[in-house]
Amino acid sequence: MDFRQIRPYGAPASRADAFEELASILARGGLIDWPDGTVFYRFGNPDGGREGKGALPNGDVWAWQAKYLFGFGNAEVQQVHHSVVRVLDTEPTVKRYYVAFPYDLPAGDTDGPKAKKSAHTKWLEKKTEWEALAKLPAA
Repeated sequence: MDFRQIRPYGAPASRADAFEELASILARGGLIDWPDGTVFYRFGNPDGGREGKGALPNGDVWAWQAKYLFGFGNAEVQQVHHSVVRVLDTEPTVKRYYVAFPYDLPAGDTDGPKAKKSAHTKWLEKKTEWEALAKLPAA
């Protein structure tokens, strides 16, 4: 499926907004196994680093963010990083954070004189950094 061709949605209509809406429908509708009693919230822009969240009965928060990006270079990494930092500031009890992309991250690292990390490898490295950031005490 080519999400570059997703039907625009919203006002003003955009493909990014359509992907955010689809990701939110999927997040709430079964892609994530939510505990019984979870209360859901959706957010407009600015969204505080999340499209929406589920407030669990035990007080934890699980949040999701959709990123309508088709690469994972420095600029895209910065966009995700900004969202991670915002959600950690906005949701002090966030325990899980899901990020949806409209494509599968390529995993073909290359070696040699022109070695290049794949988007998947960069994601795993950044994910480790973001998990460590989440464990730091709040300022």
